[in-house]
Amino acid sequence: MNCVKADQLSQYVDKLLTEQENKEIEDHLANCEMCRQIVTMLEEENDFLQETLKSPTLPDDFAATILEQLEPYKPEKVKPKKRVWNRVLITAAGVALALGVSTTFSPSFAELIGGIFGKQVVDEGLKMANEAGLGERLDLSVTDEGLTFKVEDVIADTSRIALSYQVLNSKGIAKNPILNHYDPNSGNDITLYDHNGKKLEQLDSSFTQEDGYALLEYSLREHPTLEAITVKFNLTELDGVKGNWQLELPIDLKEKRKHTKTYALQDEMYSVGGVNVKLGELKIAPTSSELNYETSFAKEEMNKVEEQLDVLSQKIGKNLINEGSYDTYLGYRIVNESGESVFTHNGFIEGKGHPILEGGLQSTGKWKSETGHIMWNDSFVPSKKQEKLTFVLDGVFKTVPSDFSIKVNPNQLPDFEFEGNRIAIKDVKIDNNISLESSMTPIKNEKSLIIEMEGGRGAKASQIISWVMVDEKGKAYEVNGSSEILDEKNADGLYKTKTVLEIQDIKEVPKEFTLYAVAVTQYKELKEQWKVQLNK
Repeated sequence: MNCVKADQLSQYVDKLLTEQENKEIEDHLANCEMCRQIVTMLEEENDFLQETLKSPTLPDDFAATILEQLEPYKPEKVKPKKRVWNRVLITAAGVALALGVSTTFSPSFAELIGGIFGKQVVDEGLKMANEAGLGERLDLSVTDEGLTFKVEDVIADTSRIALSYQVLNSKGIAKNPILNHYDPNSGNDITLYDHNGKKLEQLDSSFTQEDGYALLEYSLREHPTLEAITVKFNLTELDGVKGNWQLELPIDLKEKRKHTKTYALQDEMYSVGGVNVKLGELKIAPTSSELNYETSFAKEEMNKVEEQLDVLSQKIGKNLINEGSYDTYLGYRIVNESGESVFTHNGFIEGKGHPILEGGLQSTGKWKSETGHIMWNDSFVPSKKQEKLTFVLDGVFKTVPSDFSIKVNPNQLPDFEFEGNRIAIKDVKIDNNISLESSMTPIKNEKSLIIEMEGGRGAKASQIISWVMVDEKGKAYEVNGSSEILDEKNADGLYKTKTVLEIQDIKEVPKEFTLYAVAVTQYKELKEQWKVQLNK
């Protein structure tokens, strides 16, 4: 008989499972004495905590401490609930030490004693890795100028490193954890080194904070062969206080590598709608799954793109054409054995005017030398069950040059249609932007031409990505702008759109001008989906 995992029993006790999952566990408990004992212990643990935390023992200096916290703030900004919660955390931690509780807790218990990996702020991949016992309690700290920088927990695998830290005052009260280490002028530095002592450059990272905790993440997707990493903190300012806080955090990845499974997919290729697709590999690590693949223009499509670029260059000038605008990417899903989507990448669903991303963590693309050839790495939340996953290609996107243009007379603003779009130019005007310069010329009046458009678009229709404007004298201008696609439909059944274009260094509205759509994204939906089993 295969026993139920401890984290599932804990979720059963905390009433976090579905009705079907509850029934399966109850059927198992009817025939397994050991699992019944574990459930009893978890229930007693919850009862004990609830009873203990109803009336926590307060320290002698409780009143003075609370008054010290409240004095700097206006009454309406005080959050009593969070302050009481912090006191409870201290008490619960004390209880845990007194009873000798181990470092692996049920989700409810982990939530009570603190830490960030049990909170809603972290993604499901980190939560599952933590519940599986892959989180490591460090409690490394350094103190200076009455402030302590404390690295509390870390979760690491071959895909990423996630660590939590706090900034605490002498009374153990959490202070502002923001380090501003992204700013080179802040004086705070966090550097990662590989097992050979070489500095790791240009790592993707993210920062999140909640209830005095900070979560710092680094992606390792560009460094798949790392054996170990050392994270070095060199901090000179915490919570506005100058000082010196240095801390080294060594992380061994050799053992972590055992938890990662890799599936090669080199023989899986497909071509449709002028786009080539080549799957690379699937990696399943405890905190995230990663799919590596390439997209590129098919040969005939590439020839067509190059011909259109030559024509545009002759019309508006090569300097206004950014070949980096022309790319290829996919609309696909990854489904489990039941056909349910665990990850949707650029998928279309009813009621949304644009493709969506569900279950994803991060998507990055690295350009190859040829236009439109990109190496992609998409990561998504791993499945709780080790089940078979299938790649389902729904369609392909390609951004290509266009021969579409529209002449505009500001006195008679036109409407136009374009590949599933109906657009009306609503206003053309000069906007004055006042900006501060140096002390010698403190004020500068910068003028821009603003073009406002409104319209409707089918969800899978083409989208104009980039424009160039040519005035009546033949001078071409770079166009900046922003577009918005709403989920609300207009009377024609199209999703409402709003576009604002800005052309700088124009002092007055031209009598006439032409807008060239130099880059357009088109979607090609597959009549028959291409499916590939990923973890064979």
